[in-house]
Parts: sequence; C-alpha cells; structure tokens
Amino acid sequence: MRFDIEQTSPSKISNGDLEYNMGRFGYTELGPQIQQGTDYSIELIIASILMGEDARRTAAIPIVLAKNRANYELLAFLSYRHGFAETLLGTFIALNTILPSPGLPDTIAAMREAGTRPIQLDQNRIRELMRQYGVGPR
Repeated sequence: MRFDIEQTSPSKISNGDLEYNMGRFGYTELGPQIQQGTDYSIELIIASILMGEDARRTAAIPIVLAKNRANYELLAFLSYRHGFAETLLGTFIALNTILPSPGLPDTIAAMREAGTRPIQLDQNRIRELMRQYGVGPR
C-alpha cells in the first residue's frame, strides 16, 4: 500500500491520467489508444473535469456517475473548495431526475440549503448520452 504525503490537487491531474481513469470508470469515447495511467478516485476525476473547460469530458460526468458509486458528499465538498458547485449541483439534479441514486437527494438538498444555485443542463441530451452508454431508463 502506498500513501502520498502531499495532497492531490484535481487541477494537476494530467490529460493522460484523466483519459485513463475515465476509461476505467466506463467512459471510453476519448479514444481507442488509452495508455496506462495513475489510478485516482472517481471524486478527484470528476473534480478535475469540472475544473477544466472540456465540454466533451464534462458531458461524460453523468455517465461516469451512473456507472459507478461515488461519494456525493465528498464531491460537494470538493465543488465548494474548487469553485464548481453550481455546475455539480446542476449535474446532480439532472442525474437524479433521470436515474435516482441513494444519497443523491440528500446531497442536493444540502447544497441548495447552502445557497447554491444550479446551472441548468439539457436533461434530454444527458438522457440520450446515458442511453448510448447503456445506463439510465430505456
């Protein structure tokens, strides 16, 4: 077992490690030649994506969340710490509408109580992408 002494900053995760981990978490549309990278938690990968400006990766977040179990409270914490709470809350709301998950409504309620205003996302587009990846309602 290996422990990192320094804290991992989501903004410092390389593109190669992002692609590798997204493939590891079930999103493989970023290319057939994904090379081995460093394993990171799903929460750090999502935080890293939301801190960037790649729309294609951002669109993958509901798929990754639907295919894997994530700690929604940790994601909320990271979103406040790194400044993407509005986008994360919008994603959570869309995901909960399309494919409810245990614990997600409580995190949504807590973020709203904290005064976070969600960014509105196109739920039809998210639903279609999820359908393409075999997750969500048919």
